[in-house]
Amino acid sequence: MAKTYGKASRVIVWLRETADNSDEALKAIRVAGKKFTNSLNKEKIQQAIPLLL
Repeated sequence: MAKTYGKASRVIVWLRETADNSDEALKAIRVAGKKFTNSLNKEKIQQAIPLLL
């Protein structure tokens, strides 16, 4: 683990329960980094991301 984290330029840790559909927001953020697909509920995502931020 030390090698993995030592080579990372950034490490993000979430230590709380999910709330306000934050799990959906994180899923959308992951997809946005790759390619947006129509399989995700756009309305739910649009509501979840601001709540997460």
